[in-house]
Amino acid sequence: MRQAPLRMMLFEVEMKFAVSDVAALLEKLRQEFGLTFGEAAEERDVFYQHPAKDFAKTDECLRIRQKAGQYKITYKGAKLDKETKTRRELEIFLTDQPEIAKQWDELLQAVGFLPNAELKKTRRTAAMIFREQKFGLTLDHLDGPGDFIEIETIADERQFSELQKAVKSLATALGFSKPITESYLELMMKYRNENQR
Repeated sequence: MRQAPLRMMLFEVEMKFAVSDVAALLEKLRQEFGLTFGEAAEERDVFYQHPAKDFAKTDECLRIRQKAGQYKITYKGAKLDKETKTRRELEIFLTDQPEIAKQWDELLQAVGFLPNAELKKTRRTAAMIFREQKFGLTLDHLDGPGDFIEIETIADERQFSELQKAVKSLATALGFSKPITESYLELMMKYRNENQR
């Protein structure tokens, strides 16, 4: 019997930066790079805690995301690089039916994965080619922490070191120099803690 070929492990290579003036940034990216972002869409993430280990300590993430009527489940492994936030990512489409999404939530809870946080943000996306590689850009707004831009691409095991350098180069070309390593959930929790005092 023939065995199926092993699937190459995929990694998300990403850098995130704070944005102080969204309108000025959009105009700069349009004029200098011809980039136009799509319309804003709301994303709602529900994060789950592992029953036997603390994801906050292991730097992992399991979430269900609702966007434009679709639900996806995503696992993110621990960051392999503090500057570019390179990490393993697995994402699977679940459903476009809310009642099925509720059943997935019930299934996760039944086996011990309990929801421990929820995050909402608005996101606009754009894509560009830089040095023959496709990159996605997302412009995100979170009530409280503010506005951010993410530059990302997907790499397999053979490419991710090379694409880490490419993401850094693109960030520099776009005028960004101070990356943020925290996730949006970490930024939101930090904001809430600071404003509860």
